Amino acid sequence: MAKDIIKRNPLMEETMVRDIPKGRLGEPYEIAHAVMWLCSPYATFVDGAAISVDGGFTIH
Repeated sequence: MAKDIIKRNPLMEETMVRDIPKGRLGEPYEIAHAVMWLCSPYATFVDGAAISVDGGFTIH
């Protein structure tokens, strides 16, 4: 979704990244890794948690 916005307006990436402490946009595989972990045996005791995979955006 972000790639389409940036393609139409290249300056938009700078605006989007400004508030992300990691200094970059996330990649789809980073979301997939979080989902894979939640579906794995390592997360069997996780229940009702909100996990932010956003490069620190929500704590900024």
